Amino acid sequence: MYDVEQIKNLLTQAKNGDTEAFGTVYESYFSQIYRYIYFRVKDKELTEDLVQTVFIKIFVNLDSFNPKYPRTYFFTVAKNIITDHWRKKKDILFDEKDSTFAKVADHGNDPHSDMEDKERNSMVQKAIGLLQDDQQEVVQLKFIHQLSNKEIAQILNKNETAVRQLQCRGLKKLREYFKENNVL
Repeated sequence: MYDVEQIKNLLTQAKNGDTEAFGTVYESYFSQIYRYIYFRVKDKELTEDLVQTVFIKIFVNLDSFNPKYPRTYFFTVAKNIITDHWRKKKDILFDEKDSTFAKVADHGNDPHSDMEDKERNSMVQKAIGLLQDDQQEVVQLKFIHQLSNKEIAQILNKNETAVRQLQCRGLKKLREYFKENNVL
């Protein structure tokens, strides 16, 4: 993974016509943006389409691109693309419980470990599905994508205190759920 300054340099190169530099940025952020979008839409093909839309939008707007924090900008674009999609498809409802959560651990091809991972992921999915939408988003951005509270606040257009409160409330609900289900 590249640091912020390297990404900024790659984006500057891309602004000047270096498509390989943009390809490097794309490869660096693809999986993070993919997971973020998939968690929200729960459909592989739709996720792929929306991820492409995100990077196309970023590429098309490179001339006006000048954010201090590229990663935050990418997630903000992704959030806006998802919002636009749902706004256009108001009649489509999605079920939070059908999401596939990012793998908690990679144990190779061990069937027993894979089964445990699936059970654990299912439990985490169910628990996160019980959270309010804004709590889900904060928990996902914080713990799956490892963004700072400041970055999350910028993406969600909230202040850091609100992000911390959403995170605390979400984690409290998750703890309660895991305790009730004898996971802890």
